[in-house]
Amino acid sequence: MMWVAVAAAAIAAAGLIGAGVRAGGGPAERGVHSRSIKGLSGDELDSLLTRLKTDEAPEPMLGAMCYDMAMPEPVTEYVCPACGEKTVYEQWCWLLQELPRSRALFEAVRDSVDISVVLDETLLCSHCSPGVEQAHLVLEAVSAEGDTVRNEISQTDLVMLLSFLQGSLSYEDDFGASFPLQPSAERIAQLLGLEPAE
Repeated sequence: MMWVAVAAAAIAAAGLIGAGVRAGGGPAERGVHSRSIKGLSGDELDSLLTRLKTDEAPEPMLGAMCYDMAMPEPVTEYVCPACGEKTVYEQWCWLLQELPRSRALFEAVRDSVDISVVLDETLLCSHCSPGVEQAHLVLEAVSAEGDTVRNEISQTDLVMLLSFLQGSLSYEDDFGASFPLQPSAERIAQLLGLEPAE
């Protein structure tokens, strides 16, 4: 089908098929990761979103839940890519544990689209954002029409976005369970600054 060819061509052009996620790209003004390369256009994103809303959603599939997860070493220090200052967290912060994978997921998302997307980490930084009670990542997207949208995001948001951009109708969690993307179509549209598909 045409959407498959479009999505595959754009992702292949970004070097994501058979090569993994590419590192690189310097910090932008807010110390976040952003780079403009050829990917899916606004019209192609709209087509993918319409398909997601209209095609039959796949059934959820349960993953493995019978094994113990090894807890990673706690990360308590954060060096801001915007200002270079270090923030020390007195308590264990799950967001910092997830940050390397969240950055890698974002890079894959960024390299799959032809619109400007930015991952803003500055709310993690006590120098850039003093007094913030709840740190979180922010995704900024500039639509093809030039509108800028900013949304707080989770790692699951990034997983769903990447699965959507790869032409999938479902996404997997850390346990290998599969969930349909269709119920999250409006969220995906919101994150990318797209009009919700009818």
